[in-house]
Amino acid sequence: MATQYTAGLSAGQVLTAATMNQIGAAWETYTPTVTPQSGTITTLGARFGKYSRINKLVVVMFDVTITTNGTGGTWLNIGKPITSVGSLGGNTGLVGMAYETAVTGWLGAIRDSSTTAVLVLGTGGSPGYIGGNGHRVTGFFTYEAA
Repeated sequence: MATQYTAGLSAGQVLTAATMNQIGAAWETYTPTVTPQSGTITTLGARFGKYSRINKLVVVMFDVTITTNGTGGTWLNIGKPITSVGSLGGNTGLVGMAYETAVTGWLGAIRDSSTTAVLVLGTGGSPGYIGGNGHRVTGFFTYEAA
């Protein structure tokens, strides 16, 4: 991860726009893991992800292609680039959305799965699983880093 900006900050300081532009890390790339909740995806295509971390807040964007779905089903698991906090009463504050852009145009909601992955839950014609042959799923989510 890129270096966080901390030099010269003190409690109660009024920050200038120039200083605000330096706070936080630059976008970092990662290759997200992609697995179905049940079955097996035969062939994954391109996988791209990027994230930025400011203190404990992590913002993630991903874009994955399923070339051949095989027996994959139920939900789609996407790996997190940084481990998240454990469950806080079943709710870690994770928020996200996804969209299948190539075949169906289905929307998906993203919820926490574990400290290392999220679940993408399709809300379109096949509720639950947003994947399929030739499907391209893009999305974003935010969470608190451990």
